[in-house]
Amino acid sequence: MEDKLQVLTEKIYSEGVTKANEEASKIIDDAKKEAESIVANAKKEAEKIVADANKKSEELRKNVSSELAMSAKQSVAALRQDIVNLITVKVAEGSVKKAFDDAEFVKTLLAETVKGWNVSGDMKVTVPEKDAAKLEDYIKTGIAKTIDKGIIVEHDGDIRAGFKVSPADGGFQVSFTDEDFEAFFKNYIRPRTNELLYGAE
Repeated sequence: MEDKLQVLTEKIYSEGVTKANEEASKIIDDAKKEAESIVANAKKEAEKIVADANKKSEELRKNVSSELAMSAKQSVAALRQDIVNLITVKVAEGSVKKAFDDAEFVKTLLAETVKGWNVSGDMKVTVPEKDAAKLEDYIKTGIAKTIDKGIIVEHDGDIRAGFKVSPADGGFQVSFTDEDFEAFFKNYIRPRTNELLYGAE
């Protein structure tokens, strides 16, 4: 009887150990599978994060590159325009100054303007204060005698060189100052200067 009890005990023990081992093995297998799944999911998430970061980095690189290219293009265009403006101003101002420093040129221009004036009634000629004496004398003794209308001469400290003509009663004014000629020549010279420097675009 004791032997049977011993055998039965050993059998129960053996079955219990085997079952416990099987349970333990299943728990370990399940834990390994879960761990593998967690690692796989973590890897996928890490790859997604890296891919998103790379995509954002590439977009940022493209945007920065595009901004730099546009800024460089705008800077070059602005520099080119500044160079054209400097040359244009130098040429226009130099040429106009030289012409308006020539008293005979100013007198001839004034005489032709007054002679060609087709507005009825008296006229007003506005001259720079610095040239007032010589131009007023020339207008009154030279030009006024050749036309059949009265001429009023006024002085303007804001005019550097040249003159302005208008009807005596106002209404409009035709300006022949150095600034007017400079503006005209700058507009005329600028496109040609641009073409000479940078070619046709």
